[in-house]
Amino acid sequence: MSPTPLLPFQRQILNNLLDEDALCVVARGLGLDRILAELSRVCATPRALVFLLHASEQDETDLQHQLMQMRSGEDADQAAEMRVVKNETSSSARAQLYRQGGLLSVTSRILIADLLNSLVPAALVTGVIVHNASRITAESIEAFVLRVLRQQNPQTFVKALSDAPEAFTLGFAPLEKTLKVLGLRHVHLWPRFHVSVQEDLAKASTPVVEFRQPLTRAMVELQQAALDCVSATISELSTSSRLLDPEQINVESSLFRYFDAMVKRQLAPYWHRLSARVRGMVTDLASLRRVTELITSYDCVSLQRYLDTLLLSSKPGRVSGMGMRGPSEGASWLASDSANILFSVARSRAFHKHLGAAGTMPEETKEKLRSMGLPDNIVPVLEVPPKLRLLARVLDEVGVANHAALGRSDTGKENIGPVLIMASASRTCCLIRSYLQSMSDVVSLVVPATGPDDKNSNGEVEDSDSAGARTRTDCHPRMMVDLLRGFFRWKSQTSAARPSAAAAAAAAATTTTTTTTSAAGLSWNQTTGSTGPSTSKGSPINTIADQSQRSFIHGPGTNRRAPPTKRRRMRGASTAVARLSRAPADVLEQETFELASNIAANQHGSGATVLELGLQAGSGRRQEQESDNSMQGGVAEAITAEDDDALGDHYLGEDEEWAEALAAFDEHYAILSSSETVVVQAYSGASDSGLLQSLCPTHIIMYDPDPTFIRQVEIYQALHPGILKQVYFLVYDNSLEEQRYLSTIRRERESFEKLIHEKSVLVIPIDSTSDGRGSVGAQAASSPGNALLQAIASRNHRNARDLTRSIGAIGTAIDAPRVVVDVREFWSPLPSLLHASGFNVVPRTIDVGDYVLHDGLVIERKSLPDLIGSLRSGRLFNQAKAMTTHYACAALLIEFEVNTSFSLQAIGGIGADIAVHSINSQLAMLVLAFPRLRIIWSSSPYETVNIFAELKKDAGEPDTDRAVAVGQGDQNVQRESVYNQAPINLLQSVPGITLKNYQTVARRYRNFQELCLATKDDLKVLLGEESATQLHGFLHARAGK
Repeated sequence: MSPTPLLPFQRQILNNLLDEDALCVVARGLGLDRILAELSRVCATPRALVFLLHASEQDETDLQHQLMQMRSGEDADQAAEMRVVKNETSSSARAQLYRQGGLLSVTSRILIADLLNSLVPAALVTGVIVHNASRITAESIEAFVLRVLRQQNPQTFVKALSDAPEAFTLGFAPLEKTLKVLGLRHVHLWPRFHVSVQEDLAKASTPVVEFRQPLTRAMVELQQAALDCVSATISELSTSSRLLDPEQINVESSLFRYFDAMVKRQLAPYWHRLSARVRGMVTDLASLRRVTELITSYDCVSLQRYLDTLLLSSKPGRVSGMGMRGPSEGASWLASDSANILFSVARSRAFHKHLGAAGTMPEETKEKLRSMGLPDNIVPVLEVPPKLRLLARVLDEVGVANHAALGRSDTGKENIGPVLIMASASRTCCLIRSYLQSMSDVVSLVVPATGPDDKNSNGEVEDSDSAGARTRTDCHPRMMVDLLRGFFRWKSQTSAARPSAAAAAAAAATTTTTTTTSAAGLSWNQTTGSTGPSTSKGSPINTIADQSQRSFIHGPGTNRRAPPTKRRRMRGASTAVARLSRAPADVLEQETFELASNIAANQHGSGATVLELGLQAGSGRRQEQESDNSMQGGVAEAITAEDDDALGDHYLGEDEEWAEALAAFDEHYAILSSSETVVVQAYSGASDSGLLQSLCPTHIIMYDPDPTFIRQVEIYQALHPGILKQVYFLVYDNSLEEQRYLSTIRRERESFEKLIHEKSVLVIPIDSTSDGRGSVGAQAASSPGNALLQAIASRNHRNARDLTRSIGAIGTAIDAPRVVVDVREFWSPLPSLLHASGFNVVPRTIDVGDYVLHDGLVIERKSLPDLIGSLRSGRLFNQAKAMTTHYACAALLIEFEVNTSFSLQAIGGIGADIAVHSINSQLAMLVLAFPRLRIIWSSSPYETVNIFAELKKDAGEPDTDRAVAVGQGDQNVQRESVYNQAPINLLQSVPGITLKNYQTVARRYRNFQELCLATKDDLKVLLGEESATQLHGFLHARAGK
């Protein structure tokens, strides 16, 4: 399939990039992948050497696919091709690829090492294409690569692309900083409201039908309760930490997935000082944000299971994310009224327990429930997502339209393509497929009516039966029944994590006696007292767009409100809430477990997810139906052949049976025409445009709104006018889904407006050394890194002029001071800053230490998270032993990040006694064990550069070959942690296991199961008499003795 042509505005973007080096920021969905492919095609020639930086694996795959489509005819051998260089590529192979030229996608860490080792012929480098430029910072490896390339070859061009305008509006002058890091002076902005874009996309328009599906009453209550929980958690987190920016951390921003990363980024400088309670609130906030998404995307049963899992994981004493809660400390939001509403309403959408006061359950209904694997004392509610029923009606409408088109013309069949349904996630696609396949398969249940106005699932009021009891008949889709059965199977499997019945009863009794306690003092288990969719037709699209065994070894406030910024009043919600009697979440969860415990043991299934269990059951029934209607003859035998070769020989050897099989196959099977095909896919970003080009659908149904896909549809219809007949847009009215969609469009528009204003006042200073003729010292003294060094020095009350003189002295020296750096350290910004300050950075793979300043001094650098992990695993003890053994002076550099609190622990967190898990205690034991080990504290990587400059004064240069050879024969040297932390901590707590022998045990036995099966003699050989006796006696001791 040949690639699609570029639209005029896309061609203009490409021409602007070819004319000058610039940063191009394009709105999502406007075809940045096609522009990148055309730019790569121009650059991918053997006469040039061009590097592609910062491209993900998916970006590389899509780009290779598009370049392959561009190959045709006689130019196939000369066609554009991109080669990918990974860690598996040897240095000799990389050197050969560099000499051959063309377009190379190289990881930044490999490229910077090859540049510093002169493996890349810098004089032959033509340019660099930087993808996802919004993620480039002054400390990133890509900035290091660009600086070295410009020093070695000033004629190198740089083209930067990005489709994330929001990233250039965070912080102070982010656009200007990015341009300085990239070394660019021009920026091109292409929003959706650009005049050229509007003109090109307005040439072809397709009718759009917008369906605004109202939420059910239960979904409205769930939405309000979830927002209340989020608001209360944000308020409590802001009060506890006082570190969050209220302009960025609010309820509206919590609707987006980047919210979690934003909260953690603001708390990151002080994360190591935060209490476990505050860390737990950060994790709870992420879970609650997820709940707000699942209310509209999950079915009622799956949502109930997620909430039950959330409740179980949030109980006191359990690990919550990155923090461990105390023995009596639980998630605070569970104590609120909103949490009780959330859990009770969610369960009422799936089922409720039958009460005798509501009437007697018919015996045939009880029998039917038992036969389906459900408790016989529940009344299934199984509220089907309203959008699924709406989708079925839309498909019926599309089918009628296609049938009418086929009847009007003989060639109509060729002009009708498939129906494409797009959803937000693959799980939603699975739910849609399952519902559409089993729509007509329903289960009817006769249940007691609970009120005089009670109606059945069809909206009808039932009459009284012969006994005078009022009943109603509910019809549930078989798929929903299967999901509910899977839920109770899963619930019965959690019995191992449940408390005893007596403890549960005591907890329930305690709960019921504390109803008068104020909300502020409640613990986590306390308590306190549809219309049809509207349509609007004919509007163009752009109007809408405005694990079973854990191995030691690693494997790969309270007021309910409408959505923010929505002023529409929601009538009747508060009265509906007031009428319901809310039970606390823990009581509901305990009751659900008791219901699940009544199911027979032989009905317990595997540990599959609820949706998988439901779909497996539906698939099993379909297979039974197909087996009843299976065709006769040789086809059934042919399908069961063990391998394809034997299958082919069997058919080729018996022509008559093969002909009969083909006839039987044609009788029962045929290739569906495109007009009868329905394709359900999940949004996948830029690759969706390729999906549209390959399928050529005539009807598109957007089950979930997505601005990026809307623009891809606009480009598709602009390139292929007349093919697309209708677009259906489904959205829940007055919902968080709608608010999230509208906020995404508004946020992008505001970001482009800020960028346009910043571009108008942008001042980029001319770099006097950009021509490359300046000395290394001059370049180092004028680099942005040194400006930041001076700023950091001024902040720390240092003499900035002394620092500038020291850097200038380094740069004007005849031979720049040399530092041997481990290649694995290039993930940190320190090597880049050392190079910018005039050091000669020599990348090598060294086994002892991270930085060798001279033959007698080695430094092991540890960031704060790495320091904590190394101390707990014992790896730092081995590294300290290796450094003090092979070098006269060994130092441990503890380096904090920029803008991070320069303190290891809060004052209140420092204890008077030695504790096993205390960082201070572990550091003290490290210093006692290795008296010659020195500890260097650095407030940031910029301050580390100044420390290295002081250490290099009057010192010789390191021998590179000696630094590489040191420690190669030492078995105690371990460069990387190869152990799972949780089982290693458990192993170290076992009697007989010490810091000296735990690694020996971990290398010999993969997990605790193998360790428990080891004999005492084997342990003696491995650990010695005393340790083996202690370990074997502990592992095989009887409980209670």
